[in-house]
Amino acid sequence: MDRISSLINQMRELDWVTAIQNPYVIAAIVVLLALSIWRKAYAAAALIVVTVAFIPLTYYTLPKGEEELDVAKVAIFAGCSTILGGILIYFGFVKGK
Repeated sequence: MDRISSLINQMRELDWVTAIQNPYVIAAIVVLLALSIWRKAYAAAALIVVTVAFIPLTYYTLPKGEEELDVAKVAIFAGCSTILGGILIYFGFVKGK
């Protein structure tokens, strides 16, 4: 149980924007994306792209710490999340095999 709680605490303290800027993470994302496209697994490629796009979206739009909610930023977050969800639905169900 201690391992799980320590893992959860590490995930909370992780700065996702800094992690996504790490060259090893970028290389892994590019390799996974290239393999997905090469194998014509477009749903997997869309999942990778949406996941990578969702990280900065949450970082820049949602409040940090004790900041107040800004209605404009929440609207941007909701709209962009809807678009990203639509992309996943399209590639997962409509264009899927």
